[in-house]
Amino acid sequence: MKSNRKNYKINWNRGKKGNEALQWASCLLFPLVLLYYELILKLLGGAGAGNFFTFLLFTIALGGLELVVYLVLPGRKYRSWYAVIVFAIEALLIGTEFFVGKAFQVYMTLESILTGAGDVAGDFAGSVVITVVKGWYIILMYLLPVILVWIFRRAIITNKRMRPHFPVLVLIFSLLFYLGGNLLAKGDPVYKENYQFDNAVRTFGLMPAMRLEAKNKNAGADFENTDPNTGEEPEGPTEEETEAPVVWEPNTMDIDFEKLASETSKSDLQGLYQWLSTEQGTKQNEYTGLFKGKNLILICAEGFSKYAVSPELTPTLYRMIHNGFYFSDYYQPAWGGSTSTGEYSVLTGLIPTDGVKSIRKTSDHNMYLTIGNDMQRLGYTTLAYHNNSYTYYGRNETHENLGYSKFIGMGNGMEEGVTKTWPESDLEMIDFTVPQFIDQQPFCVYYMTVSGHCGYSFSGNKMSAKNRDKVESVEGSDTIKAYIACNLELEYAMESLIRQLEEAGIADDTVICLSTDHYPYGLEEGDTWGNDKNYLPELYGMPEDQIDQFNRDKNALILWSGCLEGENKDMQKEISYPVYSLDILPTLSNLFGVEYDSRLLAGRDVFADTDHIVIWTNYSWKTEHAVYSASKKELTFYSEESQSWSEDMKQSYSDRIKKTVKNRFTLSKMLLDYDYWDDIFGGEN
Repeated sequence: MKSNRKNYKINWNRGKKGNEALQWASCLLFPLVLLYYELILKLLGGAGAGNFFTFLLFTIALGGLELVVYLVLPGRKYRSWYAVIVFAIEALLIGTEFFVGKAFQVYMTLESILTGAGDVAGDFAGSVVITVVKGWYIILMYLLPVILVWIFRRAIITNKRMRPHFPVLVLIFSLLFYLGGNLLAKGDPVYKENYQFDNAVRTFGLMPAMRLEAKNKNAGADFENTDPNTGEEPEGPTEEETEAPVVWEPNTMDIDFEKLASETSKSDLQGLYQWLSTEQGTKQNEYTGLFKGKNLILICAEGFSKYAVSPELTPTLYRMIHNGFYFSDYYQPAWGGSTSTGEYSVLTGLIPTDGVKSIRKTSDHNMYLTIGNDMQRLGYTTLAYHNNSYTYYGRNETHENLGYSKFIGMGNGMEEGVTKTWPESDLEMIDFTVPQFIDQQPFCVYYMTVSGHCGYSFSGNKMSAKNRDKVESVEGSDTIKAYIACNLELEYAMESLIRQLEEAGIADDTVICLSTDHYPYGLEEGDTWGNDKNYLPELYGMPEDQIDQFNRDKNALILWSGCLEGENKDMQKEISYPVYSLDILPTLSNLFGVEYDSRLLAGRDVFADTDHIVIWTNYSWKTEHAVYSASKKELTFYSEESQSWSEDMKQSYSDRIKKTVKNRFTLSKMLLDYDYWDDIFGGEN
């Protein structure tokens, strides 16, 4: 007896015109689903509207190209699987970026996400789980098209063979949309000259940004002349002239860039060396060699903010900020939402153009000009320490190459003196490690701290809980109290460090330089760190609408030595013009009188007579005269001097600074891509 079972199946394609129309309409699924995914990122993920019309054209074009493949596939089976796979991949990519943006306030390239994924999943598994659990509805929103297409595939996916001309027409229209979007996008500086992945995502959408990342990754070097003597433009501020002015030598090395250009077959390097041959570099000054022969302790302090410092609660940090060189307009830009990018900028004087993987790429590069390598060549004892996992961000592969003879963290020695908690104690690290080098002068030591790491609560942060009683009288929310409490561990660490130096009689012969890695983004609203609102306005003491990238990233730089409170007290100085983390390396190189080439760094010696420029990763910038917001495309001249300039002078000045910013990005990118310091310094390190 034959079974009639098949008669009970629903036949979605039994010649119904409505069903056939639905199948044809379903061809629009590809651009519509992609648009749906991207809009979630823009509307709920904080990416913003950006250049919306260009974004729309690019999205339709990509969806159309996906549709072309769908149309040429034979039958419903292959088309169904194709649609589900495409939508699932898009959901994974864009959904992942949604959570990355929420957690780190920046969108990262796929390579950067994969580079840091193991570290984040291993060390912050709890935060990752919380983020995913609390964002379950976002995950569902991204999975919804995949689920619905699979369930209703018989109704919406046609089994008919397409006529050849139809895919061709779709392809033509897709290319027209792409060309239209491309034409509009080229008018936006983010497209090429000011390209940066995070900004591209916010401007054009994630999928177009991924295409631009591939396109710009292999873009050739393009340097522009920035000679301040060409064209009509104002001269920058200069030191007051004396009756017998000192002629300072340039901080450059004897490098034959023209010869290097002739010896390489790479056009990018030829362009780089030809441009460098025209640069003059910065000059030495009255501060050159001030600290020559002294010890150096360089510290990158996790999540530190100047707004956590007060004479009452943190007297040691307050003393160090104000009783040396006082930097009243210092910045640590949020280079990529990560400790490693801020750390990279402090250690290399270069822009981390490859996000979180920038510092990893240096592991097999010649990092000749870092302060660790400089001091090691001078016979210094060089050591590096971190009170969390020694393999995190690949520091076990990078830091010895940066000039430190030994790098010690939790897992290869630090655990012998530091209690394993979360986060670990900066004070315990200082007390455990200082005896290892204090009698081995001269020494050059680097610390990456961790006590100030987010999240900030008395239940989840051991350093906050440890110091809770010290902040009971602080006015404000428990979140802000917890943040200040965990940063007190850094205060106590610095108090102990200076005490040990003074007891050893070498405080006057030791320089301490401290910067943060990034602003405390763990105070911003989001599920990752458990915040129901943005707590930065409370910490900063300003309305939320005033916390743009400039105010957000303003911080404190410590450059202190006991001698600046004693025999060299007359050398104390307030540096009121803008400086930032990239300036640390060239400034230390100048102060310690080591030979270096200022043309090869993106930062500048803060005491040099030159333009002082702070650069942000989206090509915003600030100088002593003007500030440019790339996101708003607004240029504001704010100095008293610039108010008297003509419009032509302002335009000339702005053009020169923009060219300088672009050149410093390219200079930094090419070091990571080509390892050209190795060509210049002949394999030395």
